[in-house]
Amino acid sequence: MYRVEQGLYAGQMVRIAKKFDMPLKRRVKGIDLEEHEGILGVEYKDPHAVHVVLLFNGFIFDPQEQGTIWDAQVYLATFHGIVIDLLEEA
Repeated sequence: MYRVEQGLYAGQMVRIAKKFDMPLKRRVKGIDLEEHEGILGVEYKDPHAVHVVLLFNGFIFDPQEQGTIWDAQVYLATFHGIVIDLLEEA
């Protein structure tokens, strides 16, 4: 499911966003799935992988799952995901 080992690191996404006048900051603590919004980094246990999704109003939009929309808690429970960071507007 999430075995593709390509893509961008958080630091690269921050630099690209800055070039488009959309400065981002990385949050690693105190992420509230209901209150915060941005690009959410999620680590999966099986298979071990890291993936990013869009967090907005307590929902996760996952383009890799055919653009599905999930309740954030349900998504993390279903895919055994652990939140690792959030890129949010600075």
